[in-house]
Amino acid sequence: MSSLFAKTGLHVMAGGQFGSEGKGLLASWLAREAVREGVPFFGCITSAGPNSGHTSYFGDEKIVLKQLPTFAVHMFLRGHVIPVYFSAGSIIDAEILVKEHLEFPELPIFIHPCATVIIEKDKVEELDASGSIFAIAGTRSGTGAAIARKVRRDPSAIYYNHSHRLFPYYENIVDMDYHPYFMEISQGFSLGLNEAKFYPHVTSRECTFMQGMADARLPPTYYQKGYLCFRTFPIRVGNTDGFSSGDWYEDQTELSWDELGVPAELTTVTKRVRRVATFSWNQFKDSVIANDPTHVFLNFMNYFDTSGQLEFYKKHREVRHVLGSNYGFIFGHGSRMEQVNDQDSTGVESV
Repeated sequence: MSSLFAKTGLHVMAGGQFGSEGKGLLASWLAREAVREGVPFFGCITSAGPNSGHTSYFGDEKIVLKQLPTFAVHMFLRGHVIPVYFSAGSIIDAEILVKEHLEFPELPIFIHPCATVIIEKDKVEELDASGSIFAIAGTRSGTGAAIARKVRRDPSAIYYNHSHRLFPYYENIVDMDYHPYFMEISQGFSLGLNEAKFYPHVTSRECTFMQGMADARLPPTYYQKGYLCFRTFPIRVGNTDGFSSGDWYEDQTELSWDELGVPAELTTVTKRVRRVATFSWNQFKDSVIANDPTHVFLNFMNYFDTSGQLEFYKKHREVRHVLGSNYGFIFGHGSRMEQVNDQDSTGVESV
């Protein structure tokens, strides 16, 4: 099986479903493992926007981040300060970013000149009940409207043209031949803008490893490790105002939280009750083929009993063989990093 880290190059993490797969949990665990193994990460790249959030824990402290990458924050909490790079694909809400920066002021932050910047009218536009973003039950954070202004070549849409710049620029990262870097990609594969199955109930960009690298203008040769996150029972953001957040794959069935037998989950950004469904193997295959991960994270294994965990894992081994892949497995059994393990230590086989 592939080792967790490489000595150089890019390590990318993304969601394989509709978001909320546990990327915050995995990023915090990977940061802990990197410190344990003495892997000298040199920086963390993100394409984050305030339309999604990552939740993690450090001890008993709950950490919710919408702009700063979880990996960099947890490296800092373990005594390793690495710079954060907001790529040209990121969307900046200055108020949120400043708030998070004040919580972790020692983290160096650099922003690409062409990163998108949200202004107040973007948020107002997405709250307009006659607008297309309102009608798909999106997060209405202003991200889509801000990106639309960037596409229309509105000078105020990019960081370079804001008079009150908060953080220094960066343009290129060129030393990955000598140092490892981490990249966090928000949301999930099936929310990608080019997903024909679910359009228009999608987000404003693609959510794949390669898109994150393209937004950071990094060549594919830098790719070394990829961590693709999945839930045992995928979720979508809750419906609202009589509008649906979208459909499911054809091999999925929507469930209630009562049917699942666990407390209802709320989304990090909107605080709506999430919709939940059965696992889609078609979605899993599409996502793995599009991203080509070296590791697959299977989260919320605790939603199964012991026999259910074993059956789910065995099916995954069969699918991996069919796909001709050799990715390693990482398992999540709760919301804390102490409940994460990989196959080489205390994986499902030992349950």
